[in-house]
Amino acid sequence: MAVTSSTREREKVTGASESQQRGFLLFWSGETVSMFGTQVTLLALPLTAVLVLHATPGQLGLVRFAETFPYVLFTLIFGVWVDRRRRKPVLVLSNGARALLIGLIPLLAVLGLLRLPLLAALAFGAGVFSVLFDVAWPAYVPGLVRRDALVAANGRLATSSAASEVAGPGLGGLLVQVLSAPLALLADAVSYVVAVVTLLAIRTPETAPTPPARAGDAGRGRLLREIGEGLGAVWRNPLLRAIAVMSGLWNLLFGVADTTFLLYAIRELRVSAGTLGAIFAAGAVGGLLGSAVSTRLGRRGTFGPVLGIAFTFGCLPWLLLPAVRGSLPIEVAAFTLAYLLIRTGLGLWSVLVLSLRQAITPSHLLGRVSGSLRLISYGLGTLGPLLGGLLGTVLGLRPTLWLAAAGFVVILAITLTATPLPRVRTIPAEAPADL
Repeated sequence: MAVTSSTREREKVTGASESQQRGFLLFWSGETVSMFGTQVTLLALPLTAVLVLHATPGQLGLVRFAETFPYVLFTLIFGVWVDRRRRKPVLVLSNGARALLIGLIPLLAVLGLLRLPLLAALAFGAGVFSVLFDVAWPAYVPGLVRRDALVAANGRLATSSAASEVAGPGLGGLLVQVLSAPLALLADAVSYVVAVVTLLAIRTPETAPTPPARAGDAGRGRLLREIGEGLGAVWRNPLLRAIAVMSGLWNLLFGVADTTFLLYAIRELRVSAGTLGAIFAAGAVGGLLGSAVSTRLGRRGTFGPVLGIAFTFGCLPWLLLPAVRGSLPIEVAAFTLAYLLIRTGLGLWSVLVLSLRQAITPSHLLGRVSGSLRLISYGLGTLGPLLGGLLGTVLGLRPTLWLAAAGFVVILAITLTATPLPRVRTIPAEAPADL
């Protein structure tokens, strides 16, 4: 049977059989729809608390905390759970549960039953299943593509994510304006249903999970041992260890700098909310650009150097935020350039690092390694805003930005000189049997 040019093109992208090609394209299309729905919720859920339930700033903070705290509580446990079973049913469960929980919010609002504690509880529940999904999907995608095509596959997913960050807030604002904040959440619920349908349509067979070596173990001891295996795998492998430490420190400093910059721009420089939104939108465009070029730049032989360039883009531009002083248009132009470069580097780094860790992690450890890395990343990331607020109060906003920028320079120097990441020439064709 003749092979069409479109089939050959898909093989270049996914590096997979016809069944795997179709499976990845279905997964990618469903997740793209879901990503846009998530962007609607990021705007509509807090607006539901503020406009419908008249939340105070403290109450709104608790609702947002309820969304993200599951990442601290459950990543390690879910990593073990994901490695014990096939990943596709876990993804279906996660999306189905989120569709139900998010869909309950507009229903309760219409019935007049929605209250702030209930909204926080639903946000927490959706957050729990978001953690489960985020731990499971990086372990599922390697079964849909060859390892030498992971950069291309992850690049497509990251490009969709960045595109949703560019267009999603505008879509969310329009839906809130036309439908009201609670009813706008229906778009996200429907997007999760679409993702469930596309997952169920995937026919690519999934390898059964490897049973634990000591199947007789049970209860807390076995759970802790398997969590320890995931953490140990990250720590023993110099590449995974470098990814964990550098990504965690970057997220910590990002939390400090981004939170401080928001206050600095509004209170000291009198930047309007609309202008600030435009600055962040430019950053989202940078993320789209970085994700889009990741496949071409991360090709064989140049992987590590490109990774170093990506981290440089993600670190050095932070110096512009406290350094630039002048008229407001000059400051805004510098801030826009900084966020564009930062997010370009972050988009490129995210795709390459995800592809590398998927390639070097044995299949039976993918869930636990993903959970361990997310715990480190989100755990340090949650401390950033708290540390930024403390330093901003004690030192002032601009000095805190200088301190954070200096921290970015330090971790950049460590990454380039003291870790093996810039020296990686290519992604391994096969993962080791164990770590």
